[in-house]
Amino acid sequence: MTLNEQHRWLDQMHFYIKNKVTGNAKDFAEKLGLHEYDVKNLLMEAQEMGANIAFSKEHQTYYYTTSVTIEMAMSFVLSPC
Repeated sequence: MTLNEQHRWLDQMHFYIKNKVTGNAKDFAEKLGLHEYDVKNLLMEAQEMGANIAFSKEHQTYYYTTSVTIEMAMSFVLSPC
């Protein structure tokens, strides 16, 4: 998985969770173009990083229990060899 792919999946994952339109884990995986196992790992990793994510059985969606903002930064600094 490339860094660009990870960034894209994180953006999509955040969009679906924030808007409460993920569906169950299988549906969410299909939306992201991933395996269900990968989605569960991404959700667990996001929770380990502090995102409060829950699943509503009634609405069949993952959602944030608190407000979440994702900030990512990456840069390459070139130096003489």
